[in-house]
Amino acid sequence: MTQKGNSRQYRKTLVLLAVFLIIPTLINIGVVKFHPKMDVGIVLVDDCNMTYARIAKEGFEYHHEYFRSKVITDYRFNSSGVKVQDNLSLTTDFFDNSRSEILTDKYEVDVILYVTDKRINNWEDHNGGAWWGQASVETRSAVMTVTSFMSGDLHDNERIQSIAVHEVGHLLGFIHPPVKQSRSNIMNYADPSRTLNFSSYHNFKLPFHLLTYKVGTGYRLSFGDDGRTFNMAFIKLLADLFFLPYIIGFGLVMIKFINIFVKQVNIHWAAVGISSSTGFLVHVIMVQSFMAIGSVLMIMALIAFVYYLGMAVVVKERGKQRKNPRKNKHKQNERINFPNN
Repeated sequence: MTQKGNSRQYRKTLVLLAVFLIIPTLINIGVVKFHPKMDVGIVLVDDCNMTYARIAKEGFEYHHEYFRSKVITDYRFNSSGVKVQDNLSLTTDFFDNSRSEILTDKYEVDVILYVTDKRINNWEDHNGGAWWGQASVETRSAVMTVTSFMSGDLHDNERIQSIAVHEVGHLLGFIHPPVKQSRSNIMNYADPSRTLNFSSYHNFKLPFHLLTYKVGTGYRLSFGDDGRTFNMAFIKLLADLFFLPYIIGFGLVMIKFINIFVKQVNIHWAAVGISSSTGFLVHVIMVQSFMAIGSVLMIMALIAFVYYLGMAVVVKERGKQRKNPRKNKHKQNERINFPNN
């Protein structure tokens, strides 16, 4: 019986490894090797010089394994109707979904990048400050300004390339890292290093964000009245689903390891479900680097530990009840036996 029990445990372990480790790894390797590319259409605003569109295009050519880009030469966006909202960002007069749909369909691209030499958050004041770019995931479009980088030297050209890829990165579901990182990362807010490179974490996640975005927009798998309304958190959530099996697998291994110490035979699936679902939610919300993954695992371990402490109390109470069956029976009789009148 012992040998049969051990063989069952071995088979069960192999099945779990295949489901939560081997199969997901093979799928993820396929995504990394055969991921789609994002097609970017570059549109000039008003009389902005064509040179800046070509410079922005060079940024996507640097990441040719992820992006294809084209400069749209037979159309320019007229910004005469654009208004500024609270002196901070451009209104929907600029990010218009119907216009984006017409342009993306006509020029066979996924997103539109508008290039302007005006200041985004101070549209008519050429002496005021300016954001470098702004992205609208819902309309699959972004805008960038070259107003502070028009000298033509190498540094300014690199900055234009960096901003272009940065804004399209937002359309793929990447946000500014919440903590200023020492290493250069194209998704950092106003990165002073003018880098064209994604961080190792973002670079690793890019294929999964690309696949999520392409499938989502292609098959209209999204929320919203227009059928294409995406936001960065939703894209990240879908991309992170590729890594959910690893989180569940870690939960299983962790619970199994704890079972050895508490001398339990069966896996507590409730503990696996609670710790894994919480860990995945924390991963979606918090993780922007490989270093943050350790925090997710620590939170899962803490939840599992608290769960087992609770279970220990329950088992202890049940043990007390089993040790005193007569006392429990006597109490039960007291509740059902009433005195005669």
